[in-house]
Amino acid sequence: NLFGTPDDEVAYDAAGAGSEENSKKNPNKWHIWNISDAAWGIGPVTDLVYTYVDGVLTIDIKQNENPNFWANQVFYTTLPFKVGGQFVLTLTINSNKAGTIMVAGEAIDLVEGDNLVEVTITVNDKEAFTLALQAGTADIGPVGDIVLKLSNPAITVKDDVVYADPDNLFGTPSDEVAYDATGIGSEENSKKNPNKWHIWNISDASWGIGPVTTLNYTYVDGVLTIDVKQNENPNFWANQVFYTTLPFEEGGSFVVNIKITSDKAGKISIAGVDVPLVEGENNLEIPITVGAKQAFTFGITFGTANDGPVGDIVLSILEVKIEKDEEGEEPVYADPDNILGTITAESLYLESGIAEEADAKTNPNKFVIWNDLGGWIGTPSTVIYTIDNATLNLTITQPAGSCWFAAQVFYYSLPLENGGTFALTFELNSNKAGKITVNNNVIDIVEGLNEIKVKVTVEALAQFPVSIQFGVESENTNIGDCIVQISALKATPWVEEEPEKLPTPVGLVANNMGDTNLYTAWAHVENAVGYKLYIYNEQNEEVKTLTVTNGQNTPFEELGLPGGTYYAKLQAIGDGVNYLDSDLSAPSANFIVPSNEPGEPKKLATPVGFVAEIIEETNLYTAWAATAGELFKAYIYNTEDTEVKVITVVNGGLIPLTELDLPAGSYYAKLQAIGDGVNTLDSDLSAPSGTFIIS
Repeated sequence: NLFGTPDDEVAYDAAGAGSEENSKKNPNKWHIWNISDAAWGIGPVTDLVYTYVDGVLTIDIKQNENPNFWANQVFYTTLPFKVGGQFVLTLTINSNKAGTIMVAGEAIDLVEGDNLVEVTITVNDKEAFTLALQAGTADIGPVGDIVLKLSNPAITVKDDVVYADPDNLFGTPSDEVAYDATGIGSEENSKKNPNKWHIWNISDASWGIGPVTTLNYTYVDGVLTIDVKQNENPNFWANQVFYTTLPFEEGGSFVVNIKITSDKAGKISIAGVDVPLVEGENNLEIPITVGAKQAFTFGITFGTANDGPVGDIVLSILEVKIEKDEEGEEPVYADPDNILGTITAESLYLESGIAEEADAKTNPNKFVIWNDLGGWIGTPSTVIYTIDNATLNLTITQPAGSCWFAAQVFYYSLPLENGGTFALTFELNSNKAGKITVNNNVIDIVEGLNEIKVKVTVEALAQFPVSIQFGVESENTNIGDCIVQISALKATPWVEEEPEKLPTPVGLVANNMGDTNLYTAWAHVENAVGYKLYIYNEQNEEVKTLTVTNGQNTPFEELGLPGGTYYAKLQAIGDGVNYLDSDLSAPSANFIVPSNEPGEPKKLATPVGFVAEIIEETNLYTAWAATAGELFKAYIYNTEDTEVKVITVVNGGLIPLTELDLPAGSYYAKLQAIGDGVNTLDSDLSAPSGTFIIS
């Protein structure tokens, strides 16, 4: 059951919880993502409704004229496969219309009704597989409004895998060469069509990556000849050749032997290695490493990052062989005391810019920087990078419309002889605050110095990965323009730190808000993720526990407590990882839950905020905070605290002093809400008003 059994719960919300990033953190669960916030600036919001019943995931999509084919996506990540190789993903998709979508990187033409989808996938040893489905394709665009029902997902071992002949690992190239002006000769297509030469160049000015180059080729008697005119295009990768082998049944160290003739001397890149050519014949040996059951993609770039394009040139590839490196050196492992190596001026991969994560794996202990310099996924971005005193300096430009990963940094160690769980730590100094992603963890950084720490698990013989994006996938947004410095990069064994108990809350207030609500408030506790309120009766018995927020009003009906007198204590709740729950606070003052027994009258709430003062020397003004009750009485007292008068008052009303008929002197008053004697009883007297003087 390689696919696993999907969780009954589906991850989706308008904040982007169903992202690919979150899928990788939460395997065996369907994740759904769409453009759900217009503030992201990537087109109109789409409408997406889903159900998951009896193993069928139904997704109802309204595109709302959003132009992005990836505006609605589904993700699912398996657990890691113990043994990698080639597999077949099968999935039944019922569609309410015909159209083309993407499943696991393949364009799938759906018919109306049931579709059995089969896609061949490759998964490495000890790695997980992430299924991605987009409601559209890059070539055709979004499929539009559609209802899809996904069921019966499965992954099985591909029975008919054809491995490379160990005596002819490179294989015999097809007589047909893949090349046209639309880019059919790309590396991606090469991986889908092994044992065939693929040729790619900048063939369309609308791509916005410099002048179009001129490329002509012939393939006669097994000799591929390529005639290139650079046409002043400044990109060393403007002209490329790719070839992908069949999978190697057994991995290991190999040597690519290649014979090339050139009409001029110059530098090109072959299989990631910069190679100086002489005019005439060149016999080259390039060391490579290929994993078991993995194919090898051989690439030639007509120039190097350090020296730029080689210019106009005619190359003929006469012969290519891949042979096992029988004299292969003993494997070199990462130093367990210095897993990520020592950062020096040589720790920067020169072909950064278009270099990808795969380049970091094949060039360990080097920073690889990628940016969307061609505007392939959004508005083009730029990164200026240097290393100085073991610090990676980055000046990043990510304009509006650039994708969330428009600027990325990758770094891989040598293989670890023994795996384990580690802490990846480094210092990041930034000129602005925002959100970045480190090894799939979203990190809120502040302006200035940030101490970054994330947990990383690495299998034995695998490389330790470092992956940094200056944006967040779940929000599909980046941090924008920034200047950062990365230093003190380390990987050390993970030590589980003892969680810290949160401080005991103080200043708890729990009192009546009128006769309908319980009001609760307290002093904020740093690092608390929530709060629990414990309610006790007059016998000091705990009778209720509820989750509360600071300043919350809780209806007495929700408490479900009988009428009576109660008090409360508060507990701050920790995350359980770094912080533990606090002790209970000191008890609050008593509060009264009104009685709700049928036929039993309930006491009205005690009035608060009572004001009684003389206005214009002729009237007594009375007012108080609004509370239940239709009749109110004021009890007036002299300075000897003797009650001298009881009068009926209204909120905000004036009573002529002549009606009071009191001698000159100082007085104060208390207020009482009067019940009807059937459903309500009189309240207690309020706190005394301020003193007022009758002249």
